[in-house]
Parts: sequence; structure tokens; C-alpha cells
Amino acid sequence: TIANQAFCFCGALESVIPFFPESVTYLGASSFGQTTAGYSAITNNLRVGYGGPTTFASTFMNCKFAEADIGPGVKSIPSKCFQSCPNLKKVKLPNTLKTIESQGFAYSVALETIEPFLPDSVTSIGAKAFYAEGKGVLAGKLFIGGTTTNNITIGDDAFSQCNKITSITYGKGTHTLGKRSVRYIDPQDIRFLGDIPTVGSE
Repeated sequence: TIANQAFCFCGALESVIPFFPESVTYLGASSFGQTTAGYSAITNNLRVGYGGPTTFASTFMNCKFAEADIGPGVKSIPSKCFQSCPNLKKVKLPNTLKTIESQGFAYSVALETIEPFLPDSVTSIGAKAFYAEGKGVLAGKLFIGGTTTNNITIGDDAFSQCNKITSITYGKGTHTLGKRSVRYIDPQDIRFLGDIPTVGSE
């Protein structure tokens, strides 16, 4: 176990080797992140969920690594887990992932690529999960719900202002879209493989 805020505010900490040991099963809230202005100096890329820790909350807020490889042991990206990571460009998500909680990747304005975008297994995307105030570079073809018939819930402002997404496909599941969930996106096409989503106001 690495407790809450264990290495929080360690601004000179540049690397953790290995990142993370398989013996670690829990990472506490903000254990490596900065919770106020300023950034953690950790720059070595993250690999988590491959036999190591699978439970973590707000852990990496404001960290400086460029890539995150999230393994099949991870079922949920907790709230604010990767919020405001200024150098995070690429994230690999597992096909076991069920939930991306509120602001999971919010304000990580360098984030360009998510593979896959998104896994078929995802059934819930929280409010402002990828919100970047129009400054983000997240691009590509967004596929929500995949080929499954899962019920998908997408929170308010989940992808709002991710204006470089080129297309949106809603899979065969039943979708409930929160308010402004894809606001200020100008995709070339939107496709519905199943029922038309239930859409919130605004």
C-alpha cells in the first residue's frame, strides 16, 4: 500500500523504478500528484494494472509523464486520476475497463491519443471526463459502446470542447448523454448503430 498523499508535493521527484512494483496493491489519493498549483516532476512513463496496483484515486494529478499504459487489472479510472497532466500525450486503455469517472483526464491538454478510443467494455463516462476548455488536442474517431449492447451513460461535458474529434459513432447499446456531452465538437459524421441516444438539455 502507498498511502494518501505519500509523495504529494515532492516536486523534485523525477522517476519511480519500477513504476509500479507488482507487490503494490493500492495507491492512495494524490499519492504522487500535486493537489494545488505546480506539477510533480515524475517523467518516466506509467505502466499500471499488470499484476501491480489496480485501485487508485486522484493518484497522478499534475504528473509530467508522457504516456500511460493501463493494464487489464484496472476496471475504473477514478475521479481526477489523470487530471491536469501537462505532458500526457498517449494513453492505452484495457478492454476490461468499465468506468471513467468525473474529470478522469480533464484539463490534460496535451492528450492526443487514446487506444482504443474507447474500449467496448466502457459503460460509464463521468462528467468532464475529457474536458479541456477548448485547449485540448485529443483527436480521432470516437467509438462509444462498441459492438456490445451495454447501457452506456455519458456525463455532462464529458467530451465538451474536444474539438479535434473527427467522427462519433454510438454503438448498439442504449446511450444516455448528459448535458453538453459533445458540445463544441464539429465531427465530419455522427453514426448511430443502435437506438438514438437519450439526450440531456443544452
